[in-house]
Amino acid sequence: MRCRPVARGEVIYAESTVLGALWQVRSGAVRVTNQTADGREVLFAIFGPGDCFGEISLIDGGVAPNTAVATERGELAE
Repeated sequence: MRCRPVARGEVIYAESTVLGALWQVRSGAVRVTNQTADGREVLFAIFGPGDCFGEISLIDGGVAPNTAVATERGELAE
């Protein structure tokens, strides 16, 4: 795994993009949301240090089912 810094508000990945990675929050926090058909944003989860996310697309090889954004400055292991 490689570590990378993220800035507050940085999009880690967007819904419908191809990922092929798994992330672990080393510091900071990440908000994961889904978009409804009528354009509303729905909160899926907030991940903090030690939490992992992005595994669904890594396992099934599909596109990201949601969007992940750093809610504060931090570091991710990818």
